[in-house]
Amino acid sequence: MQGKVLSLDYLARARAFTHEHGLALHLDGARLYNAAVKLGVEAREIARHFDSVSVCLSKGLGAPVGSVLCGSTALIAKARRLRKMVGGGMRQAGSLAAAGLYALDHQVQRLADDHANAQWLGEALREAGYPVEPVQTNMVYVQMGDRHQAFKDFAGERGIALSTAPRLRMVTHMDVNRAQLEQVVQAFVEFLAQMTGAGRLIERFYRINTLYHRQRADIMRPFAVAPSDDVAHWPLAAASVEEPNEKRRNP
Repeated sequence: MQGKVLSLDYLARARAFTHEHGLALHLDGARLYNAAVKLGVEAREIARHFDSVSVCLSKGLGAPVGSVLCGSTALIAKARRLRKMVGGGMRQAGSLAAAGLYALDHQVQRLADDHANAQWLGEALREAGYPVEPVQTNMVYVQMGDRHQAFKDFAGERGIALSTAPRLRMVTHMDVNRAQLEQVVQAFVEFLAQMTGAGRLIERFYRINTLYHRQRADIMRPFAVAPSDDVAHWPLAAASVEEPNEKRRNP
C-alpha cells in the first residue's frame, strides 16, 4: 500500500469477506515486517488472516536475494511442482538461505530506524516547502510535478541518483544513514531556491518590461497625431510619397 499500513481490523474484515464468498486471500508481503514493526505486533498476527504469504528477504531486511512462500502443506507441494516445471529450482542455495536466516534473526527490529529516518526526511522536506504525503513506514512520497526531471539532473550533479516521477518516491533502508539524508534534503533546498530565484527573475523582467512600455507611451503621447485619410495633411508622409514621382519625371 505504498508505505501505508492496513489495520488488523481491516485485515479481519477482508478475511471474513473472502470466506463468505469462497475466495482465497494472498498476502504479497514484500514489506510484511515493516508493517509488523509499525503496528508493534509479530508478523504472524498479520499473516494469520491470509491463506498464503510471500515474504521478501532482500528489501528492508537486507538479504542479498530471496523470497519465501508460506502456506499450507498442499499449497507448498503444488508450488514446488510448478517451480520445477518452469525451471525455477536452484542448486546449492545454502549460502543464500543462510543470509535470509540472518536477516530474519537480526534485521527485523532495526526496521524502526528506517521508519524514523523516513519520518525525519518527510518532515524536513515539508518544512523546506515541498508537498509531502504522510509517512508511516520507510517510504516518502513528494509531489514534484513537472519539475521532476530537472530535479533528477540537479541531484545527479551532486552525486544523488534518483528515479524520478511527478510523484517522487524515496525509500529508506539499512544502507542509508542520517548524514546522507541531510545531503538529500540540502539538494532539495538548493533546487527550490534555484527554481524560486529563476521565477523571481522572470517576474522582475516582465515587471520592468511593462514599466518600460508604459513610460515610453507617456513620452510619445504629446507627439501623437490623430489618424486621417488625407495624407497631404502629414508633411513627412506627403514628401515620402511625392519624391519618387518627382524623380520619375526628372530622371
